[in-house]
Amino acid sequence: MTPIVSLRCGQLVRSVRATSALTGEVSWSDEQLGTPGTCRTRNLPRGSQFPVPPADRAGMTSELNTDTPEPNTDPDLRREYAPGRADRRKPSANSRTPGSESSDAAAAGRQLAQLMSTEVTGPESFPHRSDDGLFGPGSVAWKLFVDPSAQIGMVCAVLLQALNPNMMRLFDNASHNKADPEGRAKRTGQYVLTTVFGDTEHAHAAGAAVSRLHSMARWTDPSTGDELCADTPAWLEWTHNAIVWGVLRASDLYGPSITAREQDRFVAEMHAMAELVGIDTAGLPSTRDQLDAEVHEQSEWMALTLPAAEAAAGIRHTNWIGNPLKTVPAALVSEGISTMMPDWAKDLYGIREGRARRFAARSLMKALLAGSRNASSVDERLRSSIADADEHPYRRTKAEREAAHHAPEHRS
Repeated sequence: MTPIVSLRCGQLVRSVRATSALTGEVSWSDEQLGTPGTCRTRNLPRGSQFPVPPADRAGMTSELNTDTPEPNTDPDLRREYAPGRADRRKPSANSRTPGSESSDAAAAGRQLAQLMSTEVTGPESFPHRSDDGLFGPGSVAWKLFVDPSAQIGMVCAVLLQALNPNMMRLFDNASHNKADPEGRAKRTGQYVLTTVFGDTEHAHAAGAAVSRLHSMARWTDPSTGDELCADTPAWLEWTHNAIVWGVLRASDLYGPSITAREQDRFVAEMHAMAELVGIDTAGLPSTRDQLDAEVHEQSEWMALTLPAAEAAAGIRHTNWIGNPLKTVPAALVSEGISTMMPDWAKDLYGIREGRARRFAARSLMKALLAGSRNASSVDERLRSSIADADEHPYRRTKAEREAAHHAPEHRS
């Protein structure tokens, strides 16, 4: 790949290239002029200081590649910003900053940063996308949810959510979706996809739609007269924490590997998703340790009800009748999910596993997920997730619904 910026100090030349701005890294290489075989390449994590040769910077010169594509046209370059950041500065055109040689080097660094923060808004990518939503390319949320393991973590979360006994009683008596668990699971997945990868407006539209559904889901127990409400704060918090814990647990066991600091950051980032459905984030965990403690403490009021057992049956028990190429992997996935749950949840579901069975289940799940990762690159999966969220959001925005209503085909 052609260098974006080359810096030279004496006989040392450092070339910087954009590898994948979507995944957060650039690469740079050093070459000692006149000495063959001295070129070495390293990765620079996103957000790090622009790399310059470790020598006398007063004698440094910079060269900008004039063949670099104009901003907003290269699909391999994408904007990074911290969650919630409102800064929308546009990159300037390629030009050298007049002044000293050291000023040129600083300008080169700034230009690389600008190029690396270019938004993908061209006709070949996402022409109708207004922003990168609640999280964005620099977030841990994108890093985790773009990986196949997040889907496994979401299924684990559903099993944990089902252990809320009163919520399942309400669902069993008041929900119209109990006869269509696959459809409900699909809609839940679409909601998460929209809130994580959709733009801000669609994420808020999705949250508002779910909040309306929660407000209407009510049932009065004829025996006690107690009213059960889907928007009960403790229930909403448990549902949210189960999702965050499940995704992190999948990362722990099956990848992608993230640092303890990134785990804490992910827990805090997900507060933005919680706010969409009216959860008071002051009562939510802000670190991984707090989240683990919260999940453990909730075991005191959890129980396996008949509706929960029925809902979980399709997930935990595989139908062996059919094509082995489908049934065997499904059984392996079921085992891999079961082994993820906390011990108290396993006890409630009646899961008994020895060390050998647990090791085998996790090893096979790792192999399945590795094959899934090898089938497509991170960039391809990310672009697919963004495109799905843009084209098929959980809920269209008000402007889109009005435009569809006033379209010519509706007026005829």
